[in-house]
Amino acid sequence: MPVQGRLNRGVVDWMRQLDPDTEMLGNFTDNTLREWFAQNRGHQKFTVLHHPIERTYDIFMHRILVFSPVSMNRFRNMLRRAYGLDLPDTWEQVGALPLADIQHMFCMFLTMIGHNLRGQTPLPENAQWASYERVLQGISQIAVPDRLIRSCDLASALPDIAQAVGLADPLPYQAVDLDWPIALHQVVTDDIQRACEKAFARDYDLYGFSNWEPAHRP
Repeated sequence: MPVQGRLNRGVVDWMRQLDPDTEMLGNFTDNTLREWFAQNRGHQKFTVLHHPIERTYDIFMHRILVFSPVSMNRFRNMLRRAYGLDLPDTWEQVGALPLADIQHMFCMFLTMIGHNLRGQTPLPENAQWASYERVLQGISQIAVPDRLIRSCDLASALPDIAQAVGLADPLPYQAVDLDWPIALHQVVTDDIQRACEKAFARDYDLYGFSNWEPAHRP
């Protein structure tokens, strides 16, 4: 039962490899998902929790920092107008920027997310960065996940789930490269850590997140 975004690609790839000859189903409605649950007793429902800094940095790198076919242009425009950011349009322009400028842009993006989640921006809350509290409330209207798995625990948790549904020797999980042009560990600062915790304060409290580290455990 996934959270929106690209961070679950590795989980989806792992699930496909469990049974590569069978088409993987998707695009369920609430009703068709409930029907699938009823027809597949013994299923395992799980949701993966990534650190909020990882969630937001992937959006920042993929959809905010530069203009692209998938960029969130209304939020880019708001960051320019209301937050004074001179966002680049191309990766070539990004390459000419000092790292401190990228760090400032990401920090202000996190500040904007906090305002957006509190209803303090002209644009409505966006599901791409909705709090885990709200996401899980929505998921639970259909079915409560059997497990919440922290991303740092996927390598051990996913084989356990596979074995629970009868797969004796599942393939190991391997995280996928998300193609961030600038690695997250190069960008994170104390100001960014504080801005993220302020934006997602409830998630930090409810799910035990702490400061992000390259090999973090929330």
